[in-house]
Amino acid sequence: MEKVKMRKTEKTEWRFEYKGVYCEIVFWSVDGMKENLDIYKSGGIWNSYIFIRKDKLPKLFKRASLRLQTKPNPFDKGKPNPRKDSKFDYWKLDFEMASGITFYEKMYDVRGKVCCIKIGNDYNHIWNGGEDERLIKTHLIDTIDELLPTHIELIKKPTNLLTHSRITNRITIF
Repeated sequence: MEKVKMRKTEKTEWRFEYKGVYCEIVFWSVDGMKENLDIYKSGGIWNSYIFIRKDKLPKLFKRASLRLQTKPNPFDKGKPNPRKDSKFDYWKLDFEMASGITFYEKMYDVRGKVCCIKIGNDYNHIWNGGEDERLIKTHLIDTIDELLPTHIELIKKPTNLLTHSRITNRITIF
């Protein structure tokens, strides 16, 4: 049997809802991050996410919907069987988050239909340091306040929603 090396991961999550938008804050680290504070100032990495549900905020959902772009990998130019890169051009979104947007994922219901968009960022830049869950919560609230005044709509009270992430293969209930 092949020897497989594992690394311990520590992860803490905070969740809340504000103006009909679900929010998640995640702090995670792996072995070695806490010892490399010159690179990982917080001893790990902070991420934050907003979840825009189609059944709750349909206009905002439509505004945040992006198409998956597939382009040839530039490093494979001229090679036989070049790879293709697929990505969402999230810089085309007409809003911003603190520390930029570095994550975009469409989430699917049990029928395979897109029901939610997860948009997020990370705080692992050279200018970052000193963040905590309270500051990041403030950043998320500021983002939502900027999004929703220009996007007023009736917030529906849906039932619980079961979603599936194709990236993490994780099922979430909102």
